[in-house]
Amino acid sequence: LIHKTITFAQENGITGISLDDEYDCAPRSTLDRFEKWVGFVDILAEQLHQAELQLSAAVQALYGVQNVPYQPHCGPNKTPADCSQACNQNPAKYPLEKKVTS
Repeated sequence: LIHKTITFAQENGITGISLDDEYDCAPRSTLDRFEKWVGFVDILAEQLHQAELQLSAAVQALYGVQNVPYQPHCGPNKTPADCSQACNQNPAKYPLEKKVTS
């Protein structure tokens, strides 16, 4: 995907790409998903910059990232501590995950 993006940009005179990810209300609602997303963006940025292309990114606030399994629809006997409920409340109501903010 990254190689094809670079090739497309170079062949069409595009100087960079803009990443705008607003999937699933909170695409990085769990620590695991956040770490995978950041890893991909790091690789994307490195390879774009090696090809002398720019990267800009529109990102959501980092509120609501939780160190729980990704289960956006909890069962009736579950609490937000048991599963991902980032879309259940205003994301700013969730405590900040220290691994994200440090």
